[in-house]
Amino acid sequence: ATTCTPDYTCLALNCPFKNYPSTFNIDCIHVNQLELLFPLEESELPDVEVDDPVILNFAFGGSGAAASINARTFVSPSSPLAVLNNSGLADIEGKEFCANLNVSSECDNTNPVRPGCMCTHVQNIPYNRSIQMVFSAIGPDLDPGEAANF
Repeated sequence: ATTCTPDYTCLALNCPFKNYPSTFNIDCIHVNQLELLFPLEESELPDVEVDDPVILNFAFGGSGAAASINARTFVSPSSPLAVLNNSGLADIEGKEFCANLNVSSECDNTNPVRPGCMCTHVQNIPYNRSIQMVFSAIGPDLDPGEAANF
Protein backbone atom coordinates (compact mmCIF):
# COMPACT_ATOMS: atom_id res chain seq x y z
CA ALA A 1 0.00 0.00 0.00
CA THR A 2 1.18 3.51 -0.78
CA THR A 3 1.90 5.81 2.15
CA CYS A 4 0.32 9.24 1.95
CA THR A 5 2.69 11.99 3.08
CA PRO A 6 2.80 15.78 2.89
CA ASP A 7 5.11 15.39 -0.12
CA TYR A 8 2.94 12.66 -1.72
CA THR A 9 -0.75 13.40 -1.25
CA CYS A 10 -3.09 10.51 -2.08
CA LEU A 11 -6.43 10.87 -3.84
CA ALA A 12 -9.63 9.12 -2.81
CA LEU A 13 -12.54 8.89 -5.23
CA ASN A 14 -16.10 9.42 -4.02
CA CYS A 15 -15.46 10.00 -0.32
CA PRO A 16 -18.65 9.76 1.75
CA PHE A 17 -17.71 13.09 3.34
CA LYS A 18 -16.27 16.41 2.16
CA ASN A 19 -12.62 15.99 3.25
CA TYR A 20 -10.23 13.80 5.17
CA PRO A 21 -8.48 15.44 8.12
CA SER A 22 -5.41 17.32 6.81
CA THR A 23 -3.03 15.06 8.76
CA PHE A 24 -4.05 12.11 6.56
CA ASN A 25 -2.62 13.71 3.40
CA ILE A 26 -5.59 12.44 1.35
CA ASP A 27 -7.61 14.65 -0.99
CA CYS A 28 -11.18 13.70 -1.89
CA ILE A 29 -12.38 13.76 -5.47
CA HIS A 30 -16.13 13.52 -5.73
CA VAL A 31 -17.81 11.92 -8.74
CA ASN A 32 -19.27 15.25 -9.85
CA GLN A 33 -15.69 16.59 -10.16
CA LEU A 34 -14.55 13.92 -12.64
CA GLU A 35 -13.65 15.17 -16.09
CA LEU A 36 -12.51 13.60 -19.32
CA LEU A 37 -8.81 13.94 -20.02
CA PHE A 38 -9.60 15.46 -23.43
CA PRO A 39 -12.63 17.32 -24.87
CA LEU A 40 -15.32 15.48 -26.87
CA GLU A 41 -18.36 16.47 -28.83
CA GLU A 42 -21.45 16.16 -26.66
CA SER A 43 -22.76 13.03 -28.45
CA GLU A 44 -19.36 11.33 -28.88
CA LEU A 45 -18.04 8.57 -26.64
CA PRO A 46 -14.38 8.52 -25.65
CA ASP A 47 -12.08 6.18 -27.55
CA VAL A 48 -9.69 5.11 -24.81
CA GLU A 49 -7.69 1.94 -24.51
CA VAL A 50 -8.51 0.49 -21.11
CA ASP A 51 -5.53 -0.57 -19.02
CA ASP A 52 -7.48 -2.22 -16.22
CA PRO A 53 -11.15 -3.20 -16.13
CA VAL A 54 -12.78 -3.33 -12.70
CA ILE A 55 -15.92 -5.46 -12.60
CA LEU A 56 -18.25 -5.16 -9.64
CA ASN A 57 -21.12 -7.64 -9.68
CA PHE A 58 -23.83 -6.75 -7.18
CA ALA A 59 -26.08 -9.56 -5.99
CA PHE A 60 -28.12 -10.98 -3.19
CA GLY A 61 -27.08 -14.41 -2.07
CA GLY A 62 -23.58 -13.81 -0.78
CA SER A 63 -22.32 -15.33 2.45
CA GLY A 64 -25.39 -15.84 4.61
CA ALA A 65 -27.67 -14.88 1.66
CA ALA A 66 -26.88 -11.20 2.16
CA ALA A 67 -26.17 -8.50 -0.40
CA SER A 68 -22.74 -8.94 -1.94
CA ILE A 69 -20.22 -7.52 -4.39
CA ASN A 70 -18.28 -10.16 -6.33
CA ALA A 71 -19.62 -12.77 -3.89
CA ARG A 72 -18.14 -10.97 -0.87
CA THR A 73 -20.52 -9.83 1.82
CA PHE A 74 -19.61 -6.41 3.19
CA VAL A 75 -18.56 -6.19 6.81
CA SER A 76 -17.83 -2.79 8.28
CA PRO A 77 -14.19 -2.36 9.28
CA SER A 78 -13.31 -2.39 12.97
CA SER A 79 -12.44 1.32 12.70
CA PRO A 80 -13.60 3.92 10.16
CA LEU A 81 -11.02 3.93 7.35
CA ALA A 82 -11.08 7.71 7.13
CA VAL A 83 -9.76 8.17 10.67
CA LEU A 84 -6.98 5.57 10.61
CA ASN A 85 -3.35 6.61 10.29
CA ASN A 86 -1.12 4.70 7.88
CA SER A 87 -0.06 2.02 10.37
CA GLY A 88 -3.65 1.48 11.51
CA LEU A 89 -4.80 1.13 7.92
CA ALA A 90 -2.00 -1.32 7.12
CA ASP A 91 -2.89 -3.33 10.23
CA ILE A 92 -6.52 -3.94 9.26
CA GLU A 93 -5.77 -4.29 5.52
CA GLY A 94 -4.36 -7.79 5.97
CA LYS A 95 -7.00 -8.82 8.49
CA GLU A 96 -10.27 -7.31 7.28
CA PHE A 97 -10.01 -6.34 3.60
CA CYS A 98 -11.32 -8.82 1.03
CA ALA A 99 -8.57 -10.95 -0.48
CA ASN A 100 -8.25 -12.52 -3.93
CA LEU A 101 -10.89 -10.26 -5.50
CA ASN A 102 -9.86 -11.43 -8.97
CA VAL A 103 -10.37 -15.12 -8.14
CA SER A 104 -14.03 -15.68 -8.99
CA SER A 105 -14.24 -19.12 -7.36
CA GLU A 106 -12.85 -17.87 -4.03
CA CYS A 107 -16.32 -17.23 -2.61
CA ASP A 108 -18.73 -18.73 -5.14
CA ASN A 109 -21.59 -21.09 -4.32
CA THR A 110 -19.34 -24.17 -4.56
CA ASN A 111 -17.46 -23.11 -1.42
CA PRO A 112 -18.86 -23.09 2.11
CA VAL A 113 -19.48 -19.79 3.86
CA ARG A 114 -16.21 -18.75 5.45
CA PRO A 115 -14.85 -15.61 7.12
CA GLY A 116 -12.77 -14.60 4.06
CA CYS A 117 -15.99 -14.08 2.10
CA MET A 118 -17.31 -11.66 4.70
CA CYS A 119 -14.96 -8.70 4.57
CA THR A 120 -14.40 -5.00 3.94
CA HIS A 121 -14.41 -4.57 0.16
CA VAL A 122 -11.75 -2.06 -0.90
CA GLN A 123 -10.85 -1.65 -4.55
CA ASN A 124 -7.37 -0.26 -5.15
CA ILE A 125 -7.09 1.74 -8.35
CA PRO A 126 -3.60 1.97 -9.87
CA TYR A 127 -2.10 5.41 -10.46
CA ASN A 128 -2.08 6.89 -13.95
CA ARG A 129 -4.11 4.11 -15.60
CA SER A 130 -7.34 4.14 -17.63
CA ILE A 131 -9.93 2.23 -15.62
CA GLN A 132 -13.18 0.90 -17.02
CA MET A 133 -15.66 0.35 -14.20
CA VAL A 134 -18.34 -2.21 -15.01
CA PHE A 135 -21.29 -2.44 -12.65
CA SER A 136 -23.49 -5.50 -13.09
CA ALA A 137 -26.10 -7.61 -11.36
CA ILE A 138 -25.84 -10.94 -13.15
CA GLY A 139 -25.72 -14.50 -11.95
CA PRO A 140 -26.88 -18.01 -12.66
CA ASP A 141 -30.47 -18.82 -13.61
CA LEU A 142 -32.11 -19.84 -10.36
CA ASP A 143 -35.47 -20.95 -9.21
CA PRO A 144 -37.06 -17.95 -7.46
CA GLY A 145 -36.74 -19.61 -4.03
CA GLU A 146 -33.05 -20.45 -4.37
CA ALA A 147 -30.27 -18.28 -3.05
CA ALA A 148 -26.79 -18.79 -4.40
CA ASN A 149 -23.51 -17.06 -3.99
CA PHE A 150 -22.57 -15.65 -7.42
